[in-house]
Amino acid sequence: MAIPEAEAGYVGDPSRFTTLRSTLAVPLEGLNGVVGVLAMYRTDRDAFSPDHLRILLAVSSKIALSVENALKYQQAEDSATTDYLTGLPNAAHCSSIFRANWRAAPDRNLACRDGVRPRQLQAD
Repeated sequence: MAIPEAEAGYVGDPSRFTTLRSTLAVPLEGLNGVVGVLAMYRTDRDAFSPDHLRILLAVSSKIALSVENALKYQQAEDSATTDYLTGLPNAAHCSSIFRANWRAAPDRNLACRDGVRPRQLQAD
């Protein structure tokens, strides 16, 4: 009888080796479906007990909510700086980058393309 390993796919391939013998995994189910999987691995065989599973199940919904909120925040941040139709940076994003670079620039003199005397720009 074969004893299941944590990563059984590696057992048949001699070029890959794992010392992991135990796995405990639970889905992270958010309000809009599964947002990920929380997996824990150990090198000891039979390292996880039913109590470990119970604890992981108890916290998995809170972890899933945190992951879901982080994903929503990232989407909101991306949509605030990106044009919905083109996917290109919008005017607010370009302006914020310009202002950051403007403040960081040691010399605010800009030369004209035709080589005419540079002019001093005023920061707002």
